[in-house]
Amino acid sequence: KDDMEAWLGTQRERAKPHVTTSVDLRHSGLRLAPVDTNLYPAGFNNLSANAQRRAVNYFTAYFAEHFPHARRVLIIPENHTRNLAYLDNVLMLQSLLARAGLEARIGSLSAAGEPLRLTTTSGAVCIQEPLQRVHHRLITLEGFTPDVLLANNDFSAGPSPLLQNIIQPMVPPMGMGWFQRRKSVHFTLYRGL
Repeated sequence: KDDMEAWLGTQRERAKPHVTTSVDLRHSGLRLAPVDTNLYPAGFNNLSANAQRRAVNYFTAYFAEHFPHARRVLIIPENHTRNLAYLDNVLMLQSLLARAGLEARIGSLSAAGEPLRLTTTSGAVCIQEPLQRVHHRLITLEGFTPDVLLANNDFSAGPSPLLQNIIQPMVPPMGMGWFQRRKSVHFTLYRGL
């Protein structure tokens, strides 16, 4: 175990992890294998209280290291709204960022005019704000100007024109979306590892 932890630590130094990542695992009863790596996880609502505290600490450290002047974060979620559990995920992500000392809002790439008010499976209300571009910056119609965009959108439908050529940093980058990544590449790299 100690050797494995040391090796993982060395690997993390060589290639810093993204701000958010999850791994889908399959357990056959005999073997445990990673099936997919998600840069845009949809399970923040499933974190235990201890995992939430670790996530807050991680977000605090990540933003202090990579974006020390950032105070405002805009979450860019998936466009779909039928998966109400996904909305609980987005609200938990917003809560974790707020607990890390950041002002976090949720944007919408599809809302026009008025904010979307969506009720989640837990009964909470998720407010997704319409977005606009002003001089290569993405802001809400209300005028909230984020320092950093946090994508929780896998961009499987392709890159969003609204997000192209903006000057605010976006993590993970839109170019890491599924319109460019392939599971076959994931498995090729995994087999090599």
